[in-house]
Amino acid sequence: MEKDIDENNKNEEVTYLYHFIPIKFLIPLIENKKLRLRRICDWSDPWENYLFKHLYVDAEKEKNSGEDASRSFYAQCWTRQKDSNAFWEIYSRDKLSIRIRTTIKKIKELPGDKPYYLSESQEVNYYSTEELDTWIRKHAKQPIHRFFQHQGKESLFKKRKEFEYEQEFRIICILDTHSKYKNEEFYDIDIPDVDTFIEEYCIDPRVDETTENLIR
Repeated sequence: MEKDIDENNKNEEVTYLYHFIPIKFLIPLIENKKLRLRRICDWSDPWENYLFKHLYVDAEKEKNSGEDASRSFYAQCWTRQKDSNAFWEIYSRDKLSIRIRTTIKKIKELPGDKPYYLSESQEVNYYSTEELDTWIRKHAKQPIHRFFQHQGKESLFKKRKEFEYEQEFRIICILDTHSKYKNEEFYDIDIPDVDTFIEEYCIDPRVDETTENLIR
């Protein structure tokens, strides 16, 4: 068992993760030493938050969606894909974004003593639409509040097979209902040592030479 744990830790040390971030957000990340997570209900991707968009019947036979519950969930997405033209096209449309690199181990070592009652980081798994529907039906019979508290977090690590190419890894924080940060657009996690956490910076390879020199 100890050997398996050691091997897993070793793999996390050398498993690189990449995140694409606009330069205007990278500068405050470095200066403030904070990793910024976005509220998931503000994600523009129509395929995201599928569980929270469903309608459920509660104990009083009233129909409810999970959109209100999703306001307590914050996330940031990383990928194991180093070179992807698609990611540059999506996350750097103005060619003014930077790709930063860290490791799974360093993400899991980020401080966890903030005013959230649950945080987790792990790889996303991919399923067919039928498998996701079956999973939702299996758990939807339990009380609504428990459903979104437990399956809500789990759902953020499940995506349709069509997105398997993303090789995604996510950081999730769920704020306590009494947290003063709830309903804020962003939630920040402290980075003790930015220079150690971010191992590499990469400028958009499509940028022109003049702009590249300005960024550097």
